[in-house]
Amino acid sequence: SINRRCRYVRSAPISLPKTHIHRTPSEIQLADDTLYAECKDIEMYSRLMTGMLHQMQHRGNDVDDMHPLMKKSMEGIIRTMEANDHELE
Repeated sequence: SINRRCRYVRSAPISLPKTHIHRTPSEIQLADDTLYAECKDIEMYSRLMTGMLHQMQHRGNDVDDMHPLMKKSMEGIIRTMEANDHELE
């Protein structure tokens, strides 16, 4: 994602007004589609984590008493969300 890539840049990006950057319709569509996909990823991440935590609470388990497979799944989900694009290839 754009935000994940930006954290590796040594200096802060300089923002320019959108009027200075002329984009083709396909570039605008790509940017919109990318933003939509990233929002959907975050939404799915939230749904997975909320569902797993809800299951755990429903069973009366504490986070420390989590089933090893559920813990492994949650760790994998978190690792994937925190990974940069290069790590996911």
